[in-house]
Amino acid sequence: MNSFQVFSAFRKDKSKVQLKELLSSICDNSWVWSIYYFGGIGNGPDQLDIDQFSKLTKSKSGYLFEWLKIKSFADQIEDLWDCAIIANKNKNDQDHVNFEKRNFNSFEIAIEVFDSTEWLIWAQDQKVQEKMFNIGKFGLAAYKGQ
Repeated sequence: MNSFQVFSAFRKDKSKVQLKELLSSICDNSWVWSIYYFGGIGNGPDQLDIDQFSKLTKSKSGYLFEWLKIKSFADQIEDLWDCAIIANKNKNDQDHVNFEKRNFNSFEIAIEVFDSTEWLIWAQDQKVQEKMFNIGKFGLAAYKGQ
């Protein structure tokens, strides 16, 4: 059983870890992705402004995405302060209570950023989790160079 990993939102070189970088470590998939709270700057998905989107993430199931859509949304984020994301194989497994209790075993992926200071990551697949961790710590360019 994997345990979650936490790391700083800023690398030693002072660059800020971006959600799109972490998502780049995950292979294409058919999972259901849910953002269930969001604080940041950028363009919301589905032509929503970011404030409208942020309000919609607070619903019971959060704001649901397919893989390509969440990747596209991550590309539009200019700055991210607070966010919680889970991915599951089906829509009925979006259980945010388990996320809050840090019981991640029912998820494929769990990602959270707290107050622009640190990231929490967890993946069912240990190799994916390790890749996300390394990208977060060292940056995408440095990781690809390894």
